[in-house]
Amino acid sequence: MFGIFLIFIWPLKTAVYFTVLIVLNLALLFYVEFIYQEYFENYPTDFARFSDMYFGTLVMFIMTVSFSYFAKLNYLRKFKEARKADEMKTAFLHNMSHELRTPLNSISGFSEIIISEDLTIEEMIKLARKINTSGNHLLELIENLFEITMIEQGDITIKKEDVEIEVFLKEVRVRKDQLFL
Repeated sequence: MFGIFLIFIWPLKTAVYFTVLIVLNLALLFYVEFIYQEYFENYPTDFARFSDMYFGTLVMFIMTVSFSYFAKLNYLRKFKEARKADEMKTAFLHNMSHELRTPLNSISGFSEIIISEDLTIEEMIKLARKINTSGNHLLELIENLFEITMIEQGDITIKKEDVEIEVFLKEVRVRKDQLFL
């Protein structure tokens, strides 16, 4: 009877084990109460004794199933949260690998050009500036990663402050221009 309810909470195998345990527990309870009646309350009739045992068993069953149900709900909620955090971490690492590869490719490509081709001093200086800019961008990305890690660990606190939007946008434009010289 109650095994049917357990299938909705647990996999079939676990529900069967649980049902068998409850039935064995009931059988042992009935056996002990019937054989050693002098150690338990004196019931006026056998019907009162059976009613008390059935009621106790029902209460135990309801509590066990309720506890199991809420424990499983909590487990599923925590599992979904962990899966979402893992997906977010994977997306972050994917984006960061792209962000790190871009300046590394610039450094590698421009340095190969300097080594392999006959260039004028002005062309070498122009490529060296691009290498320097990419290196600085790469260093800034790595420093930002360290800052994120320190914020997550609680080593750095974030301080909110008012910012003039025009000044901020000018800084963004300057950095963009430096990156794409």
